[in-house]
Amino acid sequence: MKCYLYLFLFVLIMGRHKSKSVRKTIDLGDIVIKPRRSMGQNFLMDKRIGREIVASIPYNMNNNIVEIGPGSGILTQFLLERNNKITVVELDRELFINLSNGYKKYTSDRLIIINDDILRIPEILFYEEPFIISNLPYNISTAIITLLLDNTPMNKMIDSRSFKGCILMLQKEMVDRLVSTHNSRTYGKISVQFQLKMEYEPLFDVQPESFFPSPKVRSTVIKFKPSDERDHDIDELVLRKLLNMCFSGRRKKLKNTVNSSYFSGDMTDEMLFDIFKDHNILDKRAENITPLDYLAISRSIERCL
Repeated sequence: MKCYLYLFLFVLIMGRHKSKSVRKTIDLGDIVIKPRRSMGQNFLMDKRIGREIVASIPYNMNNNIVEIGPGSGILTQFLLERNNKITVVELDRELFINLSNGYKKYTSDRLIIINDDILRIPEILFYEEPFIISNLPYNISTAIITLLLDNTPMNKMIDSRSFKGCILMLQKEMVDRLVSTHNSRTYGKISVQFQLKMEYEPLFDVQPESFFPSPKVRSTVIKFKPSDERDHDIDELVLRKLLNMCFSGRRKKLKNTVNSSYFSGDMTDEMLFDIFKDHNILDKRAENITPLDYLAISRSIERCL
């Protein structure tokens, strides 16, 4: 009797161990993918969500699509079904080979697959005004958003490289920061710049179980593009310095964050103090100031430099 009991326990333990090891990979038939934690890989597995993301791309945006980090190719598949012309950039060499083999029937005028880090070749995001789509790894999402913001001028009349629009899946916390209004704890420097430069629409949340491996956070899909209302004639460097100064101590009243060393020229602490007084913000905190008010304060500082 004991022998049968030991045998049963052995089979049960081995079965659990085997099941656990299988869940470390994704079996896609011809290929098996093992997600790399070091690269922040969480693969979208829910095809319904993938189809919904691609369906959200405006239909006049099909001539130049850039996909960042296609991974298993779930979005790529639906993009190709829609007859888009796509450039995909995948850092993982193994995934790059899988994608190249899986989509080799498509000609180079429809699909280009690049094995590189998008942050090393950022010009792809602005070449011929592409539409950008991605389930972004969380570890590069801030860098990508910052890159897009830095290359979108405050005034649309300024000649610059640009992009048509984006649909990105980001950590929900990141989207909350981007769209957060003033007087909120999640409102910060990136909120101000994003709202001054972009037209945006959060589309829907995605639960952790839609990915493999499942992340510990929820994700949100957001669509945005450079705003057609950008007509702000300001020195963006001054605005960035102002935001850095004000949010350096976000719980402090602004009269306690005044520091002229953030600015060049003849600016002094006394001059900054007077500007803040004129705008009636001395007793407010950085999170209480609207994006348009930050623009007005930035203009006042410019006149003194």
